[in-house]
Amino acid sequence: MRGTLFAAHIGSAILSFAMSEAAHAADPPADTVVIARDNSHPFQSGWNVLDAGDHSLEFHGYYRYGYGWTTDAEPMPSFGAPGAPAKYRLGNEEVQGGEAIFDYRYYPDGVPMDSREHETGSRFIQLQGRWDEFQNIRDIDQLFLEFSNEHTKEAFIRFGNFLGDGTHVWFGRRYYDRQDIHVIDHFWLNVAQGSDYGGGIEGIKLGGHKTVDVAALYAYDEGARQAPVDPTHDDIDSYMLDVRLRGFSFGPDSRLAIVGQIGYRPSYDAPIGVGLAGLKADSKHGFGFGAYHELTNVWGGRNRTGVMYREGAGMVQNDFNSRAPTELQGYDLDDAWSLEANNDLFVEMAPRWSLQWAAVARYEDTGHPGFDENTTGESIVWLSTGIRPMFYIKPKFNLAWESGLDYIDNERIGAKGVLWKNTLALQFQQRPGYFERPVFRLFVTHGGWSDDLKGAVATNSEFINHTSGFTFGLQVEAAW
Repeated sequence: MRGTLFAAHIGSAILSFAMSEAAHAADPPADTVVIARDNSHPFQSGWNVLDAGDHSLEFHGYYRYGYGWTTDAEPMPSFGAPGAPAKYRLGNEEVQGGEAIFDYRYYPDGVPMDSREHETGSRFIQLQGRWDEFQNIRDIDQLFLEFSNEHTKEAFIRFGNFLGDGTHVWFGRRYYDRQDIHVIDHFWLNVAQGSDYGGGIEGIKLGGHKTVDVAALYAYDEGARQAPVDPTHDDIDSYMLDVRLRGFSFGPDSRLAIVGQIGYRPSYDAPIGVGLAGLKADSKHGFGFGAYHELTNVWGGRNRTGVMYREGAGMVQNDFNSRAPTELQGYDLDDAWSLEANNDLFVEMAPRWSLQWAAVARYEDTGHPGFDENTTGESIVWLSTGIRPMFYIKPKFNLAWESGLDYIDNERIGAKGVLWKNTLALQFQQRPGYFERPVFRLFVTHGGWSDDLKGAVATNSEFINHTSGFTFGLQVEAAW
């Protein structure tokens, strides 16, 4: 089944702009979904909610759609440091698309009176599916959302509160408690996205306010299946056990979670048609541990700090792929490891101004210094800091300025230097707020980088032989 749902998404954004002003006075807080209902009426619905007694079906989603150009009227590239897992995103997103989410819930004991955010007060059975599609601006005519396995990012069932209030059991394919830094779209803790299936228990009570979440996940690596390969070769599997302890605090506005992970990658034979054909890779183990802390009520926002160490098969391939790295990608999992520390400050002083500031320090060692003739070393150092303040000219209009500075020392490709990206955007929103959506923006972006990075930044554009470049464009972004 295939459909161009993004046209419908554009329409929903326009509808959201039109409806939100009239509904503004009755809106609940942005982080609260009120699900207390008057059951004397058999059906109550909004534009994305359908209720029938103790049943609910909600349609959620996200999209960004726009276009950008270089000064030579070519499709815009993005400016990112070579080897860095993320980049500063405002006016710097050459990938467009979106996702659709359908969330069905049945409450056998009746609809609870508290918010869905806390998911307590009544048993529920949840079925959720998520489908997405994103394409480079150059391939925007191929942007179609297909309801197929390739595009199915979530498909899980969850049994809420059956084992006790606040304890939930789930099975299936799921995004699982992802931790990210929005300003650079960096999902630094993302153990489940890209997995094929898994299961777990959330909210197991340990006493006091402390709880533990346990999840087990499985994935196989489709990246090794690219033609020409031997169709009889082994799958490259990955397994991960993820445990999170919650309820630690240093005060009333403090929340700390501790993470522990164990990874396992079974042995496999390298497929014919790749550089290491005939390789017999032994099974590998690994682990990870870390923590993340959130301090709320910080100038109307919050501050988050995270640290994560990973080793061997406890590592992941990238921000959006939780599979363990493989020897085919130049990793020796006996020696590979990574360490990251980051901080994410969000300040909300709307309708005057808003701000997000991020800092990241990351080191990765692949454990394999001489993978092939193009590999000159084994480590990647990434240091980054950036800020995005928003100044409100009028409640519905603001100027956003984003400045991000990346230092990269990528021994794998012999690239070392600094990338400085700056964007100025004029934005229209229905209401003031850093995360308020939908938003329409006009932007101009400049990127400049060290001479030593020439040929390694914006490699799919006219800037490949330059050390700076301008892009400009427009974009609409929405989430509901």
